[in-house]
Amino acid sequence: MKNLVFLFIAAVSAVMGFLFLQPVCAGGLVVRDEAQCRATAGFDATFCRDAFGRATEIARGSGPSYSQRNDCDAQWPACVEHAGGWGPKPSAWCLVRDGAGMAKRIEPQYDRRG
Repeated sequence: MKNLVFLFIAAVSAVMGFLFLQPVCAGGLVVRDEAQCRATAGFDATFCRDAFGRATEIARGSGPSYSQRNDCDAQWPACVEHAGGWGPKPSAWCLVRDGAGMAKRIEPQYDRRG
C-alpha cells in the first residue's frame, strides 16, 4: 500500500514537472511590441501590422476582468478598459504564424505585480 501511495505521488509530480517545463509560446515567439516583432527573424512588417492591428481587440476579451480599477491595479502593473470593466494590459504577445504567413494564434502574456 505504501508503494502505491509513493507511486501516485511520483506520477503526479512527473505530470506537474512536465507541464511546468512546457514553453510559454509553443510554436511561436513572444514579442513585446510591433517594433520587436518586425526585428524578429521570420516575421515581416505585414505580418506584424496585421497581428498588432488585432491585438487591442483580443486584449479586451482576454485575461481576468475586474469591476473596479483599484482591484485591477492591486494585482497588475498596468490596467486598461476591458470587457465588463478593467483588465491587465498585456506586457507581451505570443505570435504563431501559419503556413500562409498569417497570424495563426495571438495570445496576450501578462506580468503580475510583485
